[in-house]
Amino acid sequence: MTLLHAAVLGAVQGAGELLPISSSAHLILVPWMMRWPDQGLAYDVALHWGTLLALAIVFWKDWLNLAKAGLRREDSQDRRLFDGIVLGTIPGVIAGLAAEKWVESLFRKPEPIAVCLIAFGILLAAADRLGRKEKGFADLGLKECALIGLAQALAIVPGVSRSGITLTAALFMGFRRVEAARFSFLLSVPIVLGAGILKFKDLTPGSLDSSFWTGIVCAAVTGVACIRFLLSYLQKSNLDLFAVYRVLFGGLALFLASAVPPVHPASKLGLSAPTRAPVSALSAEAARHREHVVALSSGIGERSAVTLKQLDRARDEVAARLKALGYDPVVEPYHGKFMGAIRNGTTFYNISVTTGPARPDEGLWVIGAHYDTAYGTPGADDNASGVAVLLELARALQASAPPRRVRLVAFSTEEPPAFGTQNMGSWHDAQSLKRKDEKVEGMISLEMLGYFDERPGSQIFFPFLKWFMPDRGDFLALVANPSSRAFLKKVSRPWRRAGGVRLVARTLPGIQALRLSDHANYWDAGFPALLLTDTANYRNPHYHERTDLPETLDYERLAAATRGLEAALRAPD
Repeated sequence: MTLLHAAVLGAVQGAGELLPISSSAHLILVPWMMRWPDQGLAYDVALHWGTLLALAIVFWKDWLNLAKAGLRREDSQDRRLFDGIVLGTIPGVIAGLAAEKWVESLFRKPEPIAVCLIAFGILLAAADRLGRKEKGFADLGLKECALIGLAQALAIVPGVSRSGITLTAALFMGFRRVEAARFSFLLSVPIVLGAGILKFKDLTPGSLDSSFWTGIVCAAVTGVACIRFLLSYLQKSNLDLFAVYRVLFGGLALFLASAVPPVHPASKLGLSAPTRAPVSALSAEAARHREHVVALSSGIGERSAVTLKQLDRARDEVAARLKALGYDPVVEPYHGKFMGAIRNGTTFYNISVTTGPARPDEGLWVIGAHYDTAYGTPGADDNASGVAVLLELARALQASAPPRRVRLVAFSTEEPPAFGTQNMGSWHDAQSLKRKDEKVEGMISLEMLGYFDERPGSQIFFPFLKWFMPDRGDFLALVANPSSRAFLKKVSRPWRRAGGVRLVARTLPGIQALRLSDHANYWDAGFPALLLTDTANYRNPHYHERTDLPETLDYERLAAATRGLEAALRAPD
């Protein structure tokens, strides 16, 4: 975790925990939207202690009086409040100990979190409108404290909000806004303290790094500011601001979650198989592409991380083909960690060659394709088609060197269980280039390039893209994030001048649905990167199926894709 991420998430915790907007929702959704790595146990502890520090700074006098009253036996408002906080804490403790793992398994997904944000935001607004707002601290009895405590127990569900649900309960019972907020803050202290202690015992000394302390400081500073802001704000304003924010943020999360593709949308179309040219009619160029695809998907078949021997055969096959073209490929090992049933430390291999001018100051283009498959699939389109283009591009560049440095790399472990983790071969490659301070001008991920269908309705997209993309699957998509826009133009313009397969180039936000291949690891490393694809499961009904076979692909268009890439690589700057 970088210090910037630590600072941002610390501020998110301080604001989310102490304003009625749900810290747990924001700590899950913000990294999910930004594709930040999991912050880890140590940082979670830091956030709890930072929040506790903020509460202590603002309410230390209140807690000093409550502690004194708790040690005395005489009846007083502070003693009744102390007893009420103890009673109100019990449901939250029981819920945390009994249901935390169950809740995490069911509710730590964007959709249910977004629904909770919206639903409990509307409930908060309703309580603010309907509550009579005539009760103060003197009216807080054990019954009221117990009911508010029961409401607080619901905050174990991400998106509910501890301060939000306790405010909601207190307002429905007729308490004034400021008194409801003050009691909400006081009631949260034992729960936050207990959570911090439970997690702190599992820390190691080495985990108390700069991110840990940054998280504490940012959560504390933001928390103090938010407590004081809320208490001042509620003296003259209602809670509509927070309710509206929750609905808008929850709506955004639902929208982005809907952009993540269903597993096999193209398979729902029910279209018959498109017509393919017979093998005998293929051009020599297209036949070479087909031969690569057949060697991997039929000669070897499944080559997933689970079937390690076949994955190693694919590695050797790709390396041998590069050697046959006159290269001396570099086989780059890396080790998998926490990949489920796969043994920790299992070695996987990327294969790379570099061609072009041998000048370190020259900008480097990285062209990559993963050679592994999803479990149980032969992977003709996914992704023997990408490897075939990579190999034929290597052939063309060996015959005539390009005017720029080009690194061609075949990645291992793009598919699950490595997908989206630091076990991806492309993650290791991107981080290696970053450590070496390579001047990477851009990266192109070759991800499923061989399935085409010219019929209307053969191309589908997730909701917000379908209005901007063709409905015929007769093109390849070239996708950039905003910071890769300039590189997109460098590739797309010479490609189109060269003719061949139709290219649809788009710059789009780096949302989850557009991160589903190796290019995303280069985005995360700070490099411009593009995804070149036939759009996978938005067109190909054989995606991640046993039917992803060589005979389903269009090899003439696959060869045209290689020509388009070659034109881009040879174009002057």
